[in-house]
Amino acid sequence: METTAGGFIVRRLSSTPAVPGKTVVLSIDIRLQKLVEDLFGSRRGALVAIDPRDGQVLAFVSKPTFDPNLFVDGIDQDSWQALNDSADKPLLNRALRGTYPPGSTYKPFMALAALETGKRKPGDTIYDPGYWIYGNHRFRSPEAGGLGMVNLARAITMSSNVYFYILAHDIGVDAIHDFMAPLGFGQRTGIDLQGEARGVLPSQEWKRKTFKRPAQQRWLPGETISLGIGQGYNNFTMLQVSHALATMVNGGNNYQPRVALALQDAVSHQFVRPDRNKPVYLGYKPENVQLVKNAMVNVTVAGTSRMSFSGAGYVSGGKTGTAQAVTLGQHQRYSASAMSERKRDHSLYEAFAPADHPTIALAVIVENAGFGATAAAPIARRVLDYWIKGLYPSEADIEAVSHGGGAGNPGGSRPVATLPWPPAGMKLLTPVRNSNRGVTAISALTGPSAPALTHAMASSGAVPPAQAAAAAAPGSAAAPSAAAASGAASQASAASAPPPYAPPPAALRLNQLFLRLPGQGSIPRPVPAPAPSAPASGLAPETARRVPPAPAAASAVRR
Repeated sequence: METTAGGFIVRRLSSTPAVPGKTVVLSIDIRLQKLVEDLFGSRRGALVAIDPRDGQVLAFVSKPTFDPNLFVDGIDQDSWQALNDSADKPLLNRALRGTYPPGSTYKPFMALAALETGKRKPGDTIYDPGYWIYGNHRFRSPEAGGLGMVNLARAITMSSNVYFYILAHDIGVDAIHDFMAPLGFGQRTGIDLQGEARGVLPSQEWKRKTFKRPAQQRWLPGETISLGIGQGYNNFTMLQVSHALATMVNGGNNYQPRVALALQDAVSHQFVRPDRNKPVYLGYKPENVQLVKNAMVNVTVAGTSRMSFSGAGYVSGGKTGTAQAVTLGQHQRYSASAMSERKRDHSLYEAFAPADHPTIALAVIVENAGFGATAAAPIARRVLDYWIKGLYPSEADIEAVSHGGGAGNPGGSRPVATLPWPPAGMKLLTPVRNSNRGVTAISALTGPSAPALTHAMASSGAVPPAQAAAAAAPGSAAAPSAAAASGAASQASAASAPPPYAPPPAALRLNQLFLRLPGQGSIPRPVPAPAPSAPASGLAPETARRVPPAPAAASAVRR
């Protein structure tokens, strides 16, 4: 429209007819999404969960959050100012753009780098006295007296700082960079969301390009040491950590993470799966991957997260992490009680399950919450309970975890199938249309029956007919039972490429995040069914395997 200075319309210059938007179907499990948000409570942080078999994102949580409905008709000044001025930064998508030192969650990847580059053999040992002196600097560990003799596996299980100090020195900053970059650290993963942060994976070249003064551009040998325990210049998103973990535990197949599962045409109502790149195989030796995975399993059995995973009833792998939010001096000891809340250590945890054939890999951070086993690990435990065993924690347990408790065995868990959905009082999101982009996304909470959905997906080619039929079989639609989920699993196609692991074809899973247009039906996401495989060597068989509906110095770092 052409208007005068006073705002009066003079004439219409052109017009564009409205374009029917497409429905976007997400891979997000809405019940899991809500559960994680409740477990965080009012705390700050992020969690990203990925299916290692295909890269589909299962949960993508950033806390605190905000109501997007405020922006539909134009946000008022007071609300906008409150969001912008909040010290908690609710407008920051921490899962996508929040970067943090990974702390000790970096150690399994360092261990794999050591094995793959030949810098360490599984039986190589060092003595950990609780510190390591390099030059005139004393790099410390939290254990009084150290851990004694440790090999690579024990160094992961007991989180030996000294082992990884020495390892980082032996590998070198550039070799660390070259190994970690293909895993996605310090790189954009290529997720189908805008605004992804790159983070920092340091190298000598990176430092030369980043700093202006020549004295600052030179890489100092001591700067390499802290990289081994996930400190120093290391800064990554939880998306990058979970993506790297998913890549490692599936044997080295790098899938681009995806939240969009399918598109539905508004006119034809046909479903189409978006094109995606084939996974890149990183060529890891299976025995090296298995050694690291076994050590991470021991973390949950005899290591730093054993309390959080006591009595789990399934075998998972994990690693705690504690990352400094502020730099401490060499002779300064960490004391949470002596620091303001926002200067305390971050609590991190990464996990995968089931151990022998993972269907979920996650990374979680709780800002300024302290030791990784105290705040982050209990959240991860409840996520895995939900995903592997179909259990939902009690309201009392959720409340305890949201306030930093719940390190022990969860109490009062309920089968997911017994919970009403949507929960009473849950507010549905208002449809948001964008005619310029031709896409309409609406968050819904319920959908039609599985047989109709699977038929629609299969007829559109979004799901192979055989897998759709299996998913629509009696018991698989509303089936929160392990037997039903296991019975719906189909054989994966044999891989012709070098990778030892081939992604299985798609099936259907319940409790998805539904997206739909007004007056149209909804569809759930298709997901790969686990390929049958024998338990990995050294790992106990799974008891349940269902698929339910700023740099900090290393001198004072803790696990």
